[in-house]
Amino acid sequence: MSNDPGASPLVLAADTSSPRASLALARGGRLLAALGGESRDRHSRTFFAHLDLLLGVAGVTTSEINLFAVVTGPGSFTGLRVGLAAVKGLARARGREAVGVTALEVWALTAGVSGTVVALLAAGRGEIYGGLSEVAADGSLRRVAPDEVGRPDQVCARLLAAMGTRPAVVVGDAAEDSVAHIERVAGPGRVSLAGVVDRAASGWQLKADLPLLAPYLALHAGRLLGRGRAAGPRPYYLRPTDVEVPRE
Repeated sequence: MSNDPGASPLVLAADTSSPRASLALARGGRLLAALGGESRDRHSRTFFAHLDLLLGVAGVTTSEINLFAVVTGPGSFTGLRVGLAAVKGLARARGREAVGVTALEVWALTAGVSGTVVALLAAGRGEIYGGLSEVAADGSLRRVAPDEVGRPDQVCARLLAAMGTRPAVVVGDAAEDSVAHIERVAGPGRVSLAGVVDRAASGWQLKADLPLLAPYLALHAGRLLGRGRAAGPRPYYLRPTDVEVPRE
């Protein structure tokens, strides 16, 4: 691997926003290696062991990485802190840039098509996170409405009001469980299950698979850097943490 400034950047991406943690390496629009899956172990115990394994599979070292990327949330407060701290520390130690992308945006990319994408993620306490994005043919994202957190019926109603009658793809780990709430607002039969998304479909299509996020983030981060639109990694919680330091 080369650190030639003129070459495509080697990107390391990490997602610790949920129990389905993942890591990935990409360069020039090509995925080099990825690993991840659901685990009961804390991310703080597994992150660097998994990173060593990934680097070994790809045959690279952290000194060769040009860009570090991380999912910033919303998600597990503890998990997010692990990923953000690790990625920022690795980038700072090597004098590299670090970027952050929200989980709702990365989930929108997993639809694999351009157009309107609704991302619905489990938020605990019987609530969900919701995001509404437009994905362009070049992979760029535009947030159509403010991200939401709340009861599934409320979140789905607000997102439906924001998007009107346009067709959409629904993704996320809370997507399948939210179909009834969507159809309660939009009407029965509004959402169809899509193994492969049909670009020409006129309704809502549910893509119910649960892919690892780091591979999509690794490919997207390289595009962001090339466009000069990369944002630094900051935690994105959408709601306050449960533990707060009391004011004196």
